[in-house]
Order: sequence, then C-alpha cells, then structure tokens
Amino acid sequence: MDRRLQDRFSLDGQVAVVTGAAMGMGRETTLTLARAGARVVGIDRNADVMEETKAMASAEGLAWLSAHKRTMDGWMVGRISQAFCVIQ
Repeated sequence: MDRRLQDRFSLDGQVAVVTGAAMGMGRETTLTLARAGARVVGIDRNADVMEETKAMASAEGLAWLSAHKRTMDGWMVGRISQAFCVIQ
C-alpha cells in the first residue's frame, strides 16, 4: 500500500471488534483493519476456521485476539478489556 495512503487511513491505537471474522468478508475486514494498525478482536462461532484466520494474522505479526461466539460471557469481556484496554 502507498505510504501516504497508509498514513491517511492509519488505525494505530484503535481497537476493532469484528463479528463473523473467521472467513469471507469478515476475515478480509479483520486482516485489513489489523494491517492498518488496529488491535483486532475477531469473534465467530466457527472456532476451527477462526484458528486459520488467527494463524494468518499471526504470520503477519498483526495484533489479534479471537473469541468463539458462544464464549462471549463476562470472562471473555474481561479478557478483551485486559488485552486491549477497550472498556473504560
């Protein structure tokens, strides 16, 4: 990506929560946001495919936390908060 364009649309210091992050448009959105500098929380009900997306992000060194949709309880919200300081 052109450096000027990248600077203009930088998401450094921002947090993005993406549902449906395991595949398709959700996966591409997740990876694009992370490449732009956002710390991404990816949520999906398909845990196996979510691991593939997480591996893709990790291979690029992108900030990432994934959650299986059915595990989104108080514990997971606390984990997200601690990992990314998103809840104030």
